[in-house]
Amino acid sequence: MKTMKKWILLALAALLCFMLAACRSEDDFLNNNEDVDEDDLLVWTVDPIVGNYSARLKTDPGDKRALMTRDIVKKFQDDTGVSVVLKNVGWGLELQKQLRNAIATGTMPDVTVGEQYINVMQQNGHFAPLDLGDDLLNKLSPQLKAQGSYDGKLYSAAVSTGSFSLTVNKKVLRDNGILTAQNAVDPTWQAAHSGVNPLAPVYWDDLLTICQELKTKMSASGGGGILLSNTTEGSSWRALAYMATAGGGFLDAKGDVKLDTAENAEAFAMMRELVKTAPANSIDAATENAMWDDYLFKNKAAYTVEGIDAIVMAASKSGVDKNDYIAAELPMFKSQNKKANVLVGSGYYSIAATSTKKGSALKFVKFLLSDFVQLKMATVDMRIPSMTNVIQSDELKNSEVYPTLSVFMKPFTDLSYTVQTYPAFEDNASEVWEKWDVFTGALLKPEDKTAGTYKPLTAIVNKAQADMYGKQHGG
Repeated sequence: MKTMKKWILLALAALLCFMLAACRSEDDFLNNNEDVDEDDLLVWTVDPIVGNYSARLKTDPGDKRALMTRDIVKKFQDDTGVSVVLKNVGWGLELQKQLRNAIATGTMPDVTVGEQYINVMQQNGHFAPLDLGDDLLNKLSPQLKAQGSYDGKLYSAAVSTGSFSLTVNKKVLRDNGILTAQNAVDPTWQAAHSGVNPLAPVYWDDLLTICQELKTKMSASGGGGILLSNTTEGSSWRALAYMATAGGGFLDAKGDVKLDTAENAEAFAMMRELVKTAPANSIDAATENAMWDDYLFKNKAAYTVEGIDAIVMAASKSGVDKNDYIAAELPMFKSQNKKANVLVGSGYYSIAATSTKKGSALKFVKFLLSDFVQLKMATVDMRIPSMTNVIQSDELKNSEVYPTLSVFMKPFTDLSYTVQTYPAFEDNASEVWEKWDVFTGALLKPEDKTAGTYKPLTAIVNKAQADMYGKQHGG
């Protein structure tokens, strides 16, 4: 009898294990639940391809990113017979930590996502070369191809990317007599500002003039012209938009921190003048989202330099008219008279050198570069495709998102643009950016708030240069 009970219990246990395996969703690798079969392809991922899509759909069956991911995974598995397990692992410095730990412990996934900093790992031999074939390789955006390559070989393929624009709040411009009720430039205002387009200022000086006027008109209500970011890592991304258009940047030709240049000085001086026009207290916002919620979406600011997220968020905000928010190309500096922008939010996918499933991994990366996936990410999540044929396709041009997305795609279609990337640091990365945060606080916040006086620009730039360079080199 005991023996029979034992066999019945064992049979029930086996049946239960079978049922759980059969019911396991593709993305059960969550919260350290390492439910990954030996035949599964393990992929570390990030938005918009979300690793927890099944859980998200249970909470919100209409979640667009989750639905898109489900469609992508299902089509790949149906087409190839390869089972995929997706895991979300954070972003930025958090993902860098995860990757370093996985490398140190020999637990790298088959495929991993990363951003511009991924080139440090390319150089250290942690990824296998990506043999995409000439057809796909020739269609990959040249700027993204360059960032994903090392020593003449491609190691990381960006499946989508982003750029910055000048986000414009037309309501603030209407309320202050710059636009008419029909969103045309007011003739009286235009006569007094010959050649200036408030919906798409050509030069930073033009934008500054408008913002100074708005600050004067809106000071009693706490409003102003433009929002600038002083939020940890986000401030360095956004500062690079100003630095790049001035012909500057974070690094010199050797890859060393180099902030004390004439080009950067011009960018920093413009940032300081612009922040003086910002809505009261906006520079103290803890996050970009809080800054937009409290100022941009409450019509206390007319402009901000941002990726596509601000416009996407405006479309989902209750009580906010999404048609009041448009994107314009970044202004230029007259000293340069050149268009420039910054790669942001680029999801680079790489195959781990240690993967035992390189064939399946390559199929997955190629699939992410297919028209099917590229168009989905563009039309569902407003991501810039990494493939030039999709950027130029009729399907995208005829889509609802194209008028907005086209502004963000300009740096990838207009050959007059230069495009910068965010620097990567192998040593003390978080400490390097902490020194940057100290700098932006001194740059953008008055030393004496009552008097409105600032620390001398040269002194704070030189200090930041020395601090960041020292941390970059292990100091």
